[in-house]
Amino acid sequence: MVKEKFKVYIANPSKRYAPSESEQFNIPKKGFTLRYSLITSFLDRLIYQGIAGILISHLDQSIPNCVYSHRKAPQKNSRYIFQHAIKAWMRFEGDIAAELDGTGKVLLVTDVQNYYENIRFSDVKKAILFNSKNLGLKHSQLNDIKCAANLLIRLLKKWEKSKGVGIPQNRDASSFLGNVLLSKIDIQMVKKGYSYFRYMDDIRVVCDNVFQARKILKEIIINLRKIGLNVNGQKTFIMKEDDKNIELFIHKPNREVDQIDSLLESKKLLNIQKALPLLRKLTLKQIRKNRTHEREFRFCIYRLEKIARYDSIRKEFNFRGITESIIEELLEQPYSVDIFARYLKSVHLTKRNLNRIKEIICDPEKRIYGWHIYNIWQILVYKKFKDQSLIDLAKSTIKKSRNEAEKAGACLYLGGCGSNHDREYVATNFSSLNSFLAQRNALIAVHELDYEKIIKHHVRPHVKKELAGTYRILKNNFNGTYIDILPPVKPSEIFRDIQSHVS
Repeated sequence: MVKEKFKVYIANPSKRYAPSESEQFNIPKKGFTLRYSLITSFLDRLIYQGIAGILISHLDQSIPNCVYSHRKAPQKNSRYIFQHAIKAWMRFEGDIAAELDGTGKVLLVTDVQNYYENIRFSDVKKAILFNSKNLGLKHSQLNDIKCAANLLIRLLKKWEKSKGVGIPQNRDASSFLGNVLLSKIDIQMVKKGYSYFRYMDDIRVVCDNVFQARKILKEIIINLRKIGLNVNGQKTFIMKEDDKNIELFIHKPNREVDQIDSLLESKKLLNIQKALPLLRKLTLKQIRKNRTHEREFRFCIYRLEKIARYDSIRKEFNFRGITESIIEELLEQPYSVDIFARYLKSVHLTKRNLNRIKEIICDPEKRIYGWHIYNIWQILVYKKFKDQSLIDLAKSTIKKSRNEAEKAGACLYLGGCGSNHDREYVATNFSSLNSFLAQRNALIAVHELDYEKIIKHHVRPHVKKELAGTYRILKNNFNGTYIDILPPVKPSEIFRDIQSHVS
């Protein structure tokens, strides 16, 4: 149904899609600073991703090969429209290292300051239309691109927090739009013969000497200013190849990662059995060295999560030490909570593990970041960890907290782990929930309650228009479901030699 609606909006511009307003939440970053995140309605997110799907199918070819992030997946039958992010980053760093290796050249390192929040809508649209020229596209394809661009601008204007500026962060669609916007600069750098590399807002240039590096940096700054952007001075460096800090910016090939990846990618049972202890060792090393923000750690966690969701292998793998460490890192690295939460949902947690998570969320001194706490509530709901002190905390949060993300998590906990009486508490306090996020979670929490007795009087009058009908959909199609369950991994996703494994 959504797909058909989207086709209508693209094919017939007179059928104007009316997006909803966005909500801004503060998300912790490394170094305990903050970045913003725009929360939009479910349908708006689908439309945004759909626009990116149309644009990437035509415009990816206009982006030079020196750009590694968010490129079109090569297979037509791929589940994802973008190439694998971790592998793309590894190629990015590997190609830079190869270009620099043993040459005595210098490396220019910089990134775009406040990248997403400073992107101007008008510049994005101009770049989309400019890049669509000279690609040999049919008139109908050019018209699709124009309609998609117009629909995109309507979305962005409805979501904007600063007039005409700022696109959603941490969205694949946004990263691709950034590629389109910066592609003119990318092409200029390549045409001048520079050894130029870019991954999202990270820019690297291998230069003959420091003077060429300064010249190229000047060119990059001048070109970025034309589209309202600039480099981050604190993250800009010119380093010689023998600089001891250079490995902070170009990680040389990691033999451990390469070996594990090769063994797992083979999808052969014997190789996978060899990879498991290596994966465990590498994960513990990354945790011990406080490298959970690095891509090698994401490499480990994504694979551990998949292993944890495949019963036969999970029983063979020793998660002890890893799970306990990650629970502690929930507190120490709130900026990695999304990765940690997905892992903790996938693995078995003991009562002791769950009580430790409870200690973290119950300590008022440690409840600093609403988004962080929201994710921790989700873990507890996922594991169905019922505890009276948590129920009391959830009620207090709904009543007293001013943080909508915290309130959203508290509502979800009362729905998933509380009694009908607790769910009624969410319903009777529904009018105090001001955000889309909190109301959405509250509707999940109350969807099993009687409409005539409870919902009609306490909930329905206060539901935001973009959530109209949500209670009915939940009641009819997801009755008794309070959180999405991660699906088990299929044997074919782990093994190529399924027959020999089964037998």
